[in-house]
Amino acid sequence: MLGDHFHKETIEIFLVTNGYVNYNGSKMFGKGDCFIVYPQENHELKCLTDVDLVSFLTRPYSKEEPDIWKK
Repeated sequence: MLGDHFHKETIEIFLVTNGYVNYNGSKMFGKGDCFIVYPQENHELKCLTDVDLVSFLTRPYSKEEPDIWKK
């Protein structure tokens, strides 16, 4: 499991480069799929196989201010 959080300001874009993930218990994405998580959208990824992901953020990640919040 990955995630189970939301971002107040950051948009996060995922690219699946290998394997399959279930997004929020309702959608499945596989190799070559790309999906966007918008601010305030709680997201959780369950890896269904071995998975490789690339994550792009619209705001630089900072340990001091990560913009990661739990519901």
